[in-house]
Amino acid sequence: MDLNSEGVLQIPPHEILNDNTNLTMKSGQSPRLLDRPTAFPELLHMSEDFGLAGKFVRSVLPYSEADSAALLLQFLAVYGNTIGRSAYYSVEADKQHMNIFVMIVGASSKARKGTSWGQIQNIFNTVEPDYMKKRKASGLSSGEGVIWAVRDEIVKSVWSEQSKAFKEIPTDPGIQDKRLLLVETEFGAVLQALNRDGNKLSAIIRDMYDHGNLGSLTKNEPAKATDAHASIIGHITIAELSRYLTDVDALNGFGNRFIWIASSRSKLVPLGGNRDDLRKQQEPLYPLLKQAIDHGRRVGLIQLSHEARTRWEEIYYILSHSPVGLVGVITARGSARHKTGGNTRTFRFN
Repeated sequence: MDLNSEGVLQIPPHEILNDNTNLTMKSGQSPRLLDRPTAFPELLHMSEDFGLAGKFVRSVLPYSEADSAALLLQFLAVYGNTIGRSAYYSVEADKQHMNIFVMIVGASSKARKGTSWGQIQNIFNTVEPDYMKKRKASGLSSGEGVIWAVRDEIVKSVWSEQSKAFKEIPTDPGIQDKRLLLVETEFGAVLQALNRDGNKLSAIIRDMYDHGNLGSLTKNEPAKATDAHASIIGHITIAELSRYLTDVDALNGFGNRFIWIASSRSKLVPLGGNRDDLRKQQEPLYPLLKQAIDHGRRVGLIQLSHEARTRWEEIYYILSHSPVGLVGVITARGSARHKTGGNTRTFRFN
């Protein structure tokens, strides 16, 4: 992968897609697994180690063409946003909360990005309908818009003749629920917005990820947000990513806030999965997910189990050495975020 003279990521076309599979299937045949496109990692295997999230993915896979990693990371992103800011992992003086940014990358019509998100919406609409209705949003185009969605109370200083002093009068009650799930299924438009002169969106997104305290020093923008808990799920095609992600955004810390998922169609399911069968498979998961959400809202500091600590020590040094070049920069993240956000599955660029 290289940058052209305009600072745009260039992915050789022969590395993008290798889909020469015969797509014909007779009626009644079982779903057929497909080969992964060139430069994609192997399909993520859902073992018991993935816990409740893995159980959800395994319930979906027989009935869907969605990519297992896309299902898993979007599930974790929504769960992490649903529980809010109570749960965190601590590294030295830093707290890392469960708001993660996930980017699903693949070919427009064959990556099944929308298919995977539909499955996530389905289960969370069932278990947390109020949250999904009120705290899920889209239309990420300006930093000011993000701040307004999670703004604090706005007050105005007014002179009081009675007390001969200024007093603060509330002019806007603000937003009490600081959770915000931003789902952008056309993230190419967001990348284009980043490049507009004067747009503060890139800086605001980085602040959302790092600490959740958002604001602007300009005189005419009184809104600010404290302890916002914002997560992003983005979908983008390989061509859009190559065209719109400039070297500035790749290198200034914007790109490495995201977990990049290479998504492709996992199998052929010509008529779609049986929704009734899928629902029967998932019904036992509903109370388990509800319990997990309730627990996440109370847990506070996350402690590693002995098994998790041992595993972390095994992979710590591997994760501390990022690949060289642009790929290393865009996939590098702090050690605490590896624990809360999982490992990164990226394209294998040569």
